[in-house]
Amino acid sequence: MEKKNPYVTTVGFNKDDPDHVRVAELLNSMGRGKAQYLVKAVLAYQNMQENGQIPMLSGGQVDYELLRRMVFQILDERDRKQGQASISENNQGTEGSEQEENDLLQGFDDTDLDGMMASILAFQGQ
Repeated sequence: MEKKNPYVTTVGFNKDDPDHVRVAELLNSMGRGKAQYLVKAVLAYQNMQENGQIPMLSGGQVDYELLRRMVFQILDERDRKQGQASISENNQGTEGSEQEENDLLQGFDDTDLDGMMASILAFQGQ
């Protein structure tokens, strides 16, 4: 079944997700300027993904080296919080500045990182 008008779409936001609530409030405050704002935002996001500024985590190719470094960084941060030795120092084996490692998780919020940690723990069988 085709849409009557392919240039009209309805977006539903999750009222339990603070990010969704924030975006819905912003868009609702914009009046008739929503469409242009969304067009610019989506194109800017796509451009940043294509230029490697935002990792493509869904629908695109996976950079396994980047993913591996991110996993080690997440585990390392967890271990530091628990007062253990650094996992990246013990197991990573690749050199890189701390600044580069910190940039790996830029753009991810606590919910994203909690999800990644849950996935890592599931793979570890914990």
